[in-house]
Amino acid sequence: MNALIGNIFQSGVQTLVNTVNCVGIMGKGIAADFKKSFPEMFKDYAARCERKEVKEGVPYLFKESMFVPQIVNFPTKGHWREASRIEYIEKGLKILSEKYKEWGIESIAIPPLGCGNGQLLWESVGPLIYKYVSKWNIPVKMYAPYGTPPTQLTADFLSGPSDLRRVKSGMRILQKMNPAWVVLTEIVYRIEQQKYHLPIGRTIFQKIAYVATGLGLPTGLNYQRGSFGPYSHGLDGVKKILANAGLLQEHKVNNMIRVLPGSEYEKTRVKYKTDIDRWSKLINKTIDLFLRLDTKKAELVATLLFTEKELKKKGDMAERDVLNEVMKWKERRSPPFDKTEVAETIRDLGVLKWFTLKPSKDLPINANF
Repeated sequence: MNALIGNIFQSGVQTLVNTVNCVGIMGKGIAADFKKSFPEMFKDYAARCERKEVKEGVPYLFKESMFVPQIVNFPTKGHWREASRIEYIEKGLKILSEKYKEWGIESIAIPPLGCGNGQLLWESVGPLIYKYVSKWNIPVKMYAPYGTPPTQLTADFLSGPSDLRRVKSGMRILQKMNPAWVVLTEIVYRIEQQKYHLPIGRTIFQKIAYVATGLGLPTGLNYQRGSFGPYSHGLDGVKKILANAGLLQEHKVNNMIRVLPGSEYEKTRVKYKTDIDRWSKLINKTIDLFLRLDTKKAELVATLLFTEKELKKKGDMAERDVLNEVMKWKERRSPPFDKTEVAETIRDLGVLKWFTLKPSKDLPINANF
């Protein structure tokens, strides 16, 4: 067994492992390279997905001819927009361990399953892969993500008692954890506990993080204007760390990617009780704002708060100033924001004391508003 960094297509082995989703898309990362290099494999994969035969955590073998490597397609997620899940990887490794001899695999190269676009950490994935492949009686090349420290390619890092390895990996992840990120998860957790609430998708989670950060939660996130309101690229990294600690997860439900507390959150939140209690007023205020907001309304509310904050740097502003700036920002939005809805939301946020603006008599609101 050899752990290394490099190009898996130059591994020289008989069998290559490719990470895939279950909806027939190979658009990013190593899967896109496989699609380009092995078009017949992609056609077969797309057809299997169309027939609903590709399942999370269930790898399958594709053989084209004796002149090209055979390929194991390894589904680490359901939809391509979801994050990979560590349980799918372990399930697939168990199946591969049972099948590799039957499939005639004589040597194999495995990429960092679920890392990169899949959002999992090598610190979790690497030891898990090693746990299984180190028992195989064939040459195995394990590929780590570019930038992985040499110390994390060693047998000492990858091996050892599995329980100890899990504890150490969990400690490394929690050491990276900003308690403020746990507070973000607590907001999601409490909303999910409500009997009546709207689902939280990626856009709403972005806006929850923006509002909480604006209220003073030290998330370390920086926000700028985006297509759907204020946006922080750094939140993807935060979600990655939370997901690897089992505190946050994503699930595709119809056309939405839902953001939910992870399987470890209820147990872990006890360790952060002091931080959660410290920010209880902020948590409750954020929940009160988002509990009944759908994705469009959350985008609008966050956009208004961001715009008001920007304009306030120039001095006191009126409601009409915020309205005009938001309509200018969103002039290319499809479908466009309704000016009356924007105006009424400005007035609502003022009444709720989310900001203070000079009243504008010409604000286009309904007469009975």
